[in-house]
Amino acid sequence: TRQCYALEQTELPEGIVTADKIESSPELRELVRGYFLVPEDKDECAFYEGVYKLIRAFTTKKGCTGYTILPTLACNARCIYCYEEGVKQVTMSEDTINKTIEYIAETARPDTEICLTWFGGEPLLCDSIIDRICDGLEKKDIKFYSMMVSNGSLITEALAKKMAEKWKLRHVQISMDCGEAEYIRRKNYYDYKDYYRRVPENINILTKYNIAANVRCNVDDAVADDMREFVDYMAELIPDKSKTGLYFAPLYDAKLTDTASALWDKIFAMTEHIVNAGFGSATSVDAGKFKTISCLADNTYGTVVIAADGRLYKCEHCMPGTSFGDVFSGTTAPENIRMFTDAGTVREKCRDCVFLPECTPFSKCPVLEPSCRKVQDHMMLLALRGAVNRKADKEDASETAPVSMC
Repeated sequence: TRQCYALEQTELPEGIVTADKIESSPELRELVRGYFLVPEDKDECAFYEGVYKLIRAFTTKKGCTGYTILPTLACNARCIYCYEEGVKQVTMSEDTINKTIEYIAETARPDTEICLTWFGGEPLLCDSIIDRICDGLEKKDIKFYSMMVSNGSLITEALAKKMAEKWKLRHVQISMDCGEAEYIRRKNYYDYKDYYRRVPENINILTKYNIAANVRCNVDDAVADDMREFVDYMAELIPDKSKTGLYFAPLYDAKLTDTASALWDKIFAMTEHIVNAGFGSATSVDAGKFKTISCLADNTYGTVVIAADGRLYKCEHCMPGTSFGDVFSGTTAPENIRMFTDAGTVREKCRDCVFLPECTPFSKCPVLEPSCRKVQDHMMLLALRGAVNRKADKEDASETAPVSMC
């Protein structure tokens, strides 16, 4: 349920808690109501599936609130680990641009500010296409704001101004790599222009225009020992970190190796150093309400990926065979939507996992991560610590007894 209870000087009985004990204890009755204590023979996984399906059924709404748009699959870099390697570098045609505007206007949820996420390729190679789509939506009185995934190399003062004003850009995720030599080798730019230094400078430009940036640094075993130096380097070049976050993420292939667990340990060890350097850290989650959406693809609130050729997908990976239509004809294969959004049966290997509600329950997800339990353990501990600290701060502010146990 993503809930945390703070208890004061209460010892829970060990082993089976009888009905009599529960009836005589207000604390135990509260824990039963919150599903912290459950009947010994209860099929919790079946209960979870039922609750999950029910909540998703009630939260499914008509109309879209988010569109991930790929203006182009072209890029000024040739990252050696890019999952789009070998894919034809298509750029949106004039007809596709116009049909994209029409499609968004026809499918956007009424009276709702929609979110446009610019993806690629490198979307900044085609800023004129982004201009066209934003102008078209403005003329149709579609309220929107936008986000972006970019390598950050092409940002300029003039472009940042346009990002903030015309595109209504609020946030950019920028990908980097540890160490200048590895950055140059791995990004493999067509025309390298000291981007290892210029990208942090470009982040400073974004900050001037009130655009937040989150730096995702891709790592594997080869550069894992360079993470601390990378944090220090970025901290020196970005004096105002109020709108800049930084986190490390293992490359997909690195997640599948026998050493993935050790790599995650090194990444988690960087959390405190990142925070001490003044950056925000993305390696935390909010222990708030029950989680029913795991990713873009299984979002029941209405999200669509529009590829550069106009085809429609639920997942930004645009996997072959998963398109459900295009901007010209609309939805033609609804079964490819249901493949992701229908609440299916939990995978057999996941049924006994204590982190199940935090994971993707549908079986079509292409992501396979052997270290998923280690990752979820770390993330939820951070969330719980945060919840306890917020509760303690609240108690201190009201001059009541501090939290003594969680």
